[in-house]
Amino acid sequence: MPSEGLRKHSPPARRLRGKSRPVESARRLKRRRKLLNCYIAFIASLILAFPAAAQDRSDWDQIYLLSGTPALRLDVLNSNLNLRSCGDCQTVHIRISAPQKNLSDYHVEQHQIGNSIRFSLKERTPGKHHFVAHAAWSPAIQVEVETPHALILNATTAEGLLTASDLSGDITLQSSDGNQQLIHLQGTLKLSVSDGHLSLKNSSGTLDAQTHHSSLDFSGSFSSLHLQATDGDIKGVLSDASTLTVASRIEAFSGSITLRVRRTFNPDLHLEVTEGKIRSNLPLAFELADASHQRAHLTPLGAGPTLTLSSIGGSLRLYTR
Repeated sequence: MPSEGLRKHSPPARRLRGKSRPVESARRLKRRRKLLNCYIAFIASLILAFPAAAQDRSDWDQIYLLSGTPALRLDVLNSNLNLRSCGDCQTVHIRISAPQKNLSDYHVEQHQIGNSIRFSLKERTPGKHHFVAHAAWSPAIQVEVETPHALILNATTAEGLLTASDLSGDITLQSSDGNQQLIHLQGTLKLSVSDGHLSLKNSSGTLDAQTHHSSLDFSGSFSSLHLQATDGDIKGVLSDASTLTVASRIEAFSGSITLRVRRTFNPDLHLEVTEGKIRSNLPLAFELADASHQRAHLTPLGAGPTLTLSSIGGSLRLYTR
């Protein structure tokens, strides 16, 4: 009888043990989910740590190895750009310094194919998914470029200062809302400044320069001059070694021209002024003119290529040094 009673109660006992297994599995699953959540939180904290570290960076630099003459294409916005020669070195070194800025606010694009290097620095605009420049100038960002003396250069800046020294080659520089300060450049020079000032000192070669709402100041030895200023003055000094080899022209709209030359400077020189005056200590022959126009040419006529100085809305001054 007792054994029968035990056999009768044994099935409920087995059912209780069977019910404990799902409960135990649920607890294990809960613990696993908790561990997984902790792991995910840990990984997320690591991911978030990297942008925070990048925001604290205040400098960036890159060295590019060369096998020949470099060809540089530089686009720098809201920053100052300084280019200088490292002589006969075989590298280009680009450095960004931003002691008062976070470089995470800027976007750098750079790549190299052979001796061709392209570099771009732009400021991120809040609330945008692409990169454009702010209206405010940010002089705290400095971009330094060290390059071999001989190169092919095309550089564009906006709302910043562009300086360059001791470079030679095919050089094209464009600036808007900023100044250019250039010294000891040689070669084919193509310069453009809008809403700023262009200063070119002790340079040589061929010079093609345009300014808009800007003044132009140059000196050196040039074989060709094509200069144009709109709403700005032009001031130039030609060294004793200057000899024009092609027809050249210097013109100012709503601005004056002042040019100083050596006494033996002897191109086929022509001067034209509208609503202004011609002043010179060189022997000039004035042509017929009315109250608002003056024309003159060097006498006797020079034997070299033609050089025309033209000013509208300003004076023209030609002096020997």
